Amino acid sequence: MVKSDSTTTIKDLRKQTLRFVKERNWEQFQNMRSLAISLSLEANELLDHFQWLNDAEVDKIEKDEAKIEEFAMELADILAYLLIASNKLNIDLSKAFYSKMDLNNKKYIAERFKYLTWKEDNKVYQQIRNEHLKEIKLTQSNNRKNKTKKP
Repeated sequence: MVKSDSTTTIKDLRKQTLRFVKERNWEQFQNMRSLAISLSLEANELLDHFQWLNDAEVDKIEKDEAKIEEFAMELADILAYLLIASNKLNIDLSKAFYSKMDLNNKKYIAERFKYLTWKEDNKVYQQIRNEHLKEIKLTQSNNRKNKTKKP
């Protein structure tokens, strides 16, 4: 049977990466910092294909079968590290994905973005992002204050 997205579950992929890591005894080297770094490095390898290209050049390579195969290998590396990290922390990726998508649907309301130009879209996105960063800073500040209060 051909292995494809239509016949493979995330659980199957997690088992495969777990087996791969265990067979090499690599668990000892894989803390979350090293996995996050590796994940970022693999994402940067994908990004490297697009550095200095204009939109027309990007459109062209998106149709190039040889380039698509290279992208597939880079995406597979990214996915592997994502799966290894989820195994390490025992994160249910499907559950996390749907939870995050629910948050994104509330944060980035479709009707607010649907008919915007690129420039308008980016402006609204930046406003939402800045509001979110302010909320994070406020939460962190409140947490610090609560820790310093004596009972």
